Amino acid sequence: MTRREYRPTLAQLRTFATVAEFGHFGTAANQLHISQPSLSQALSALEQGLGVQLIERSTRRVFVTPVGRKLLPYAQKVLENVSEFISLAQDSDSEFSGHLSVGLAPSIAPSLLPGLVQAAQDEGINEGLSFSEDRSDNLIDSLRHGRMDLAVVGSAADIEGLELTKSFDEVLVLVIPADHKLAGARQVPVEKLKDANTILLYGGDCLRESVVRLSPHITEAGEHHSISQATSLETLCRLVASGTGATVIPISAIPTVAHIDNLGFGTFAASAQAHRRVGIAYRSSPVRAEQASLMSDFVYRAFRSQELQAKRLLKLK
Repeated sequence: MTRREYRPTLAQLRTFATVAEFGHFGTAANQLHISQPSLSQALSALEQGLGVQLIERSTRRVFVTPVGRKLLPYAQKVLENVSEFISLAQDSDSEFSGHLSVGLAPSIAPSLLPGLVQAAQDEGINEGLSFSEDRSDNLIDSLRHGRMDLAVVGSAADIEGLELTKSFDEVLVLVIPADHKLAGARQVPVEKLKDANTILLYGGDCLRESVVRLSPHITEAGEHHSISQATSLETLCRLVASGTGATVIPISAIPTVAHIDNLGFGTFAASAQAHRRVGIAYRSSPVRAEQASLMSDFVYRAFRSQELQAKRLLKLK
């Protein structure tokens, strides 16, 4: 067989793409659930068949060669197309037939996941659905590499190359200790955060980006003091309750943190435009667009339930 006649297998392309993604043979083998010798053999067969070196091996890690970097997007596109081909066949009778993996950002999952699961159950389409929670940047990376089908994230997430279906817009709320002078206040100027130690989620979460965009004062306070960061809204609010500082959370999260003692809430002035947009990110295809649209409806229903509870707690109309 000449090189011109050679046709790589999907397994070989998947091996190449996974090694390139993780930069480590052992990690890639674990991800593919195969032995490391089998992985090396598949990659070598691909390189021999093409007549080019795709991966540069070293004792500690591996590197993608210049020609490998040139060919990698094409290998990834082939794998994505195969995935979409299978999904289209499985979903020919129903948008949610077969398996569908959905990821949620940490600033979204605790508030909306229970209602989201209930909405799917009410529609009788929860079978085959799986949900997971991870940082927004990790979810987007999983989408791009075909490890996930849909991701519920804020619009501040970097979704370049992906699509985003809007689910809802929600206001952001100030969280301070219960004895703070701003507890229960309405129309709080965002500049007031300049005088507080603003606690943020770690980088990589879409809520953090929304809060940072809210005002440069928040960025200045967070970067200047750098006293605390957290990976969950629960931890953020417990830090606030302990007197560590102030934070900003979405209104849908209030019912899930209202049980924490010594918390107070305030709403920002309308001029602050303190809100975020949440939507469903997905790889562009007709099948995924339909799935994202339906999932967006479930997410909105879950949000509305949380929002109504929050407004009652805050005594807002």
